[in-house]
Amino acid sequence: MLTSAFSGGFMSYVAWIALVPVLFSISEDSHRQAALKGFVMGLFHSMTLFSWIVYTMHVYGFLPYIFCIPVLVLLASYIALYSSLSVFAASFFKGRPFLTALAFALVWVCTDYARGIIFTGFPWGFLGYSQHEKLSLIQVADLAGVYAVTFGIVLFNGFIYWAISLAAKAKTIGCRAFGVSGSCVLLFFAIFFAGYFYYGQSRLQEISAKESNAGRSKIAMIQGNIDQSVKWDPAFQIFTIEKYVAMTKRAAEEKPDFVVWPETAAPFYFLFDKSLTKAFLDSVKDIGVDLVFGSPYVIFKNKEPEYFNSVYSMDKEGKIKGRYDKTHLVPFGEYTPLKDWIPFIGKIVPLEGDFSTGDPGRILETASLKIGTQICYEVIFPRLSRLMVKNGADLIVNVTNDAWFGKTGAPSQHFAISAFRAIENRRTLIRCANTGYTGFVLPSGQVRSVTGLYEDAIRVGDVPVLKEASFYTEHGDLFIAVCFAALIMCFASGLLVRLSKK
Repeated sequence: MLTSAFSGGFMSYVAWIALVPVLFSISEDSHRQAALKGFVMGLFHSMTLFSWIVYTMHVYGFLPYIFCIPVLVLLASYIALYSSLSVFAASFFKGRPFLTALAFALVWVCTDYARGIIFTGFPWGFLGYSQHEKLSLIQVADLAGVYAVTFGIVLFNGFIYWAISLAAKAKTIGCRAFGVSGSCVLLFFAIFFAGYFYYGQSRLQEISAKESNAGRSKIAMIQGNIDQSVKWDPAFQIFTIEKYVAMTKRAAEEKPDFVVWPETAAPFYFLFDKSLTKAFLDSVKDIGVDLVFGSPYVIFKNKEPEYFNSVYSMDKEGKIKGRYDKTHLVPFGEYTPLKDWIPFIGKIVPLEGDFSTGDPGRILETASLKIGTQICYEVIFPRLSRLMVKNGADLIVNVTNDAWFGKTGAPSQHFAISAFRAIENRRTLIRCANTGYTGFVLPSGQVRSVTGLYEDAIRVGDVPVLKEASFYTEHGDLFIAVCFAALIMCFASGLLVRLSKK
C-alpha cells in the first residue's frame, strides 16, 4: 500500500490509510515484535520503491544480478530500521490510541529527518512526496517542508486507527466509552485537519494569484536525449555538442531570457580540453542567447587534479559569468566512500578520479536574474535549495541526467521530489533533464510543459518570478525541533502514567 501511493493519480490517496494495518497489528505485541513488524514493512516497501537500483547497478555498474539484489536488500534493510523505530515507539502507548497516533507521527518525521543526514543522507522516498500532484494537500510545505506533509499523512493514519479503536470499544462497553477524553481527542484531530486542509486550499489560491501578477521570465530548456552508453564516447562528443547547439538555435527563435542545458550536456572538461572547448564556443557564440549548461571541470593543485561536476553561466557574447560546483555528491556515482577499506568497489560514472565538492549556496547570474542551481541528486536535499533562495536566488534550476535510471520508477520519483523545492521556497523550479522528465514547476506546485522520457524536446515557458520568502526559507527545519520536543513530552507523560500505576 505504501509503495502504490507513489504511483500517482488516485493511488496517492492510499498513503492516508496505508499505515493503519500496522498500528492494529501491534496492539497485542511486545515492543520487540512491534519493531520487527515495522522492519518488515519498511523492508518490503523500500525494496519495491527502490527496485530501480538493481537496473542502474546492473546496466551501468556492470554488476551481475546476483550482486545487485543484495545491494538493494542492504539499502532497504538500512531504511527499514527507521520505520522499525517508528512502530517500536508507537508500541509504548498500547491502550492509549491518541498517544500511539501522535508518537507514531512524531517519530516518523524525526527519523525521516535523520535519514536525510546520517551517512551523508538519503532523503529519497519520503511519504510526503507521494502527494506531489495533490496541490491543496501539500501547500503546508512552505511552513515546514516535506516533513509537514509526511506528518499530516502519518497522523491521519493514526486518527483512523484511533477512531476505529474507539468505535470497537464503544460497541463492547457502550457509548459512554467515548467520554470527555474522547471528545477532547476528536476536537484535537478536527482542529488540526480542518486547519491543514483550509491552509492548503487558501494558500494555493493566494500563491496562484501572486503568480498571475508577478514579473515574468521566458526560459528555454533543451532535452538532448543522449544515450548514456555513448555520452562519454570521444566519437560522440562533437555530435552531442552539435545536437544541443542545433536545438538551442531553434529555441532562440522564441527569444528566451536564457537557455538551460542538462547536467554534463557538454561531455568534456570545459576550459581544460582546449579543442572541444573551442569547438563548443565557436558553435554557441553566434546564437545570441544567455546559456546555462553542465560540464565537468578540472583544476590542478600541486600537480594533482581536482575534478568537479559543474554548471556554467555564459552570456550571449560567450563570456563565462560564473560557475557552480556540485556540493553534495552521489556515493559510488561521483566518489567512492571508504575506498581505502573497500578498494574493489569503484564508481559507476566513467570519469577519472573522484569528484570534489564546491561551496554550498553559490548563486549564478544571467543578464536579468539570479539562479540557484541544483545538480541532479542535490535537489533531494531541502537545505541546499533553501540556502540558495536565502542567498537571493530568483529561480531554482535543477539540471540532471536521469539516463542512469532507464525507464524505471526513479525519474518520476526524482521529479516529484524536485517539485517540493518550488513549494517550500515559493520559487519557480526549472528542471532540465537529459532524457526526461523536463518541465517547469511553479511556486504553487503546478507543473507545466513536462516532457516524456527518452525524447528529443525543447520546452519554452513564460514563468513567474516571485520575490517573497516563505516561512520555511526563513526558518528552516524549526518544525523538526518542535516535533522532537513534543516527542519528549509524549514519552514523559507515558512514563508518568506507568509510574502512577505502580
